[in-house]
Amino acid sequence: MKSRGQLTIDGNDYALVPMKEYLEWLEDQEDIEAANQSKLEGGEAIPFGDYMAEFGNRIAHYRKLKGLSQSEMAKMLGITQSHLSRWESGSVAPNTANVLALAKVLGCQVSDLFPGA
Repeated sequence: MKSRGQLTIDGNDYALVPMKEYLEWLEDQEDIEAANQSKLEGGEAIPFGDYMAEFGNRIAHYRKLKGLSQSEMAKMLGITQSHLSRWESGSVAPNTANVLALAKVLGCQVSDLFPGA
């Protein structure tokens, strides 16, 4: 798996890899904890939770740039505010249709929402 860059959050460095490649790689691991500790081309593997947290941070960032509250954006997407909150916290991932709707509402490219894309 090839890293597409590096991200630093709170002083911790993470290798940026495409989500699909990371998930495929992670599925091949017998021990998730060991997978989180393994090295990828000299950088740390991105734990899935950290990847999802960054994805959620990007949703919140673009929402705030648009000047939208969670409630306003949720109405535009046809979902509840609490569901949007779970996306932004990284605890739940939106499905493909919702990712496309997010990009449209936020006025960004789908790839802008994904770390390492």
